Amino acid sequence: MSHFFKYFPIIKYTLLTAVCTLLLISVSGQAIENNLISNPSLDEVESCPDNPFYFANGTIVNDWWYWLLGSRGGSQGLVSNIYFNMCNEDIMNGTLNSFGASANFKPISPRSGSGYFFITSKSGEVPDHDFGLRPSLDTIDRNFLKNHLTAPLEEGKTYLFFFYQRGVRWMPNYTSDIGKINNCASSELASFFSVDSNLINSASTTRRDLFSIDPQIEWESYTIDTNEWTLMVGCFTAEGGEQFMTLGRFNQESESDLEDCQDYFLENNGDSIFFGTQTERLFVDDFGLYDLETFTFEDKEHCLLDSFYFEDPYEMGFLAVYEDDTLNQGWVAPGPGTYEIDVIIGHCKATMSFEIDVSPCQSCLPEIQPVALCPEVEYFNPSDYVDVSFQVPDTLIKACPGIYEFPALHPHCSGPVGVLEIQVRNYLSCYDELPLTIQCIGTELDLPEGDRFFLDVGGYPIPSRWQEPAEIPFQFFDDFCETEVESGTMRVIKCEDCDIYIPNVFSPNGDGINDYFEISTACDVQSAQVQIFDRQGRLIRESRQLDRIWDGRQEQPGVYIYRAQIEHTVAEGTQLRNLSGSLTLVR
Repeated sequence: MSHFFKYFPIIKYTLLTAVCTLLLISVSGQAIENNLISNPSLDEVESCPDNPFYFANGTIVNDWWYWLLGSRGGSQGLVSNIYFNMCNEDIMNGTLNSFGASANFKPISPRSGSGYFFITSKSGEVPDHDFGLRPSLDTIDRNFLKNHLTAPLEEGKTYLFFFYQRGVRWMPNYTSDIGKINNCASSELASFFSVDSNLINSASTTRRDLFSIDPQIEWESYTIDTNEWTLMVGCFTAEGGEQFMTLGRFNQESESDLEDCQDYFLENNGDSIFFGTQTERLFVDDFGLYDLETFTFEDKEHCLLDSFYFEDPYEMGFLAVYEDDTLNQGWVAPGPGTYEIDVIIGHCKATMSFEIDVSPCQSCLPEIQPVALCPEVEYFNPSDYVDVSFQVPDTLIKACPGIYEFPALHPHCSGPVGVLEIQVRNYLSCYDELPLTIQCIGTELDLPEGDRFFLDVGGYPIPSRWQEPAEIPFQFFDDFCETEVESGTMRVIKCEDCDIYIPNVFSPNGDGINDYFEISTACDVQSAQVQIFDRQGRLIRESRQLDRIWDGRQEQPGVYIYRAQIEHTVAEGTQLRNLSGSLTLVR
């Protein structure tokens, strides 16, 4: 380092805070430890810069060095790298006008933190068409940015290096092109990692010396955006002992690739002439240098039914691939098992891996719920009652009372993975009009609606209203299902008034009021049967008494259905009354 100081002065600052070596940087929320770039976000400062422009050649600023490579007298100080920090209020006050032939530009916000560099890369003199000047064939002007790493690199290890760049909207400072804005950054940069800090310094003034350097990482034709920060990533394998990173242009560029970015000088007579240099201008921020093994990818557990989407935790452009499938866009495993997934680090031509454990079919498939239907429709389709991830018969089945079971399959599983049970409930639980055993004089005969039902009373005429007592043998059929719904003797009797009170709400909360669902009546009850169903038709309570029928303690608040058959004494015998309705349980 002493050799470096021999050639370049050092600007010293008042020490306000200790400069800390940053060993941790967060990329897209994923913490990466052991960053080898010192002061990676360019935020640490010994003092807030009094002057927003640090042009001095060979200056050390918080572990970063920069200088102009080459020597042509006064030309060295005209353009150089500049360090900005938002702690300087002048930088935050709009457009900053530089001096001499340099560009006028508006500072931007750093990608993160408070500091960033305005890096330039002078590409040498170009022909002056007015005065016939010719460039030197031996010397070359270049600006470079250098960092002293926190630790030497280890031989044979692969390292990932990245930083963020953003283009500069540049306006030449001559009157003939006022308002013209150019993007003056060529799509060529390289990074060179060296053992000796003096491999690139003012002593290397010839093109031959510079072009003999072989950078480990080179970028060509990358995107330059003046509105967004763009990630630059590359990898290399260390020879061992490298302690310095140098960023800049090492290629032998064309003399015309930055022709819109030449500086101008305004003569006293008002004529604009070439100042003689093309200059690349670029903002840079947030550097990282890591052992590639630092980037790890956790093994995953995954359900067979779901598509797996790989989310790059570092936002480095990593791609996850299994055989020919890219997991970044979604991937469905071909079946249960463990799959080794390759993570392709495209910028680095390197591959890492992690595993996805795809669970067996039965452990992550949704539960197949039983289904209860009433024979109110003629047909049902089993596929309408199962999750779309399953395969069951897609066909129409007669909706007749009974229990139907269908094996459930999954396209990625061998053999059935479950059973779909569909119960078509009996007629008595689905129709309020049944049973038909007792009819009252003066009432109409109620039957389930639909042409499918048929009442056979052996030719006995069925009046619109019953007028006389009678005992009629009957059979009630469901012609569609070809089954008997009910049969017996229909008794038409004179029914006396006999009140039966059934509440529609009760509250089993232990306060002694309506704690039970009960039926009250002044009738002479001979027998009773009361059933309670939930909204899915599941029988949850059955009682043969009318007091304290149900305490509701094991069920959730909500609406339930009751059905009651109460046989009580009438003048000429007994009457069987069928009652049903809704019941609300509240707490």
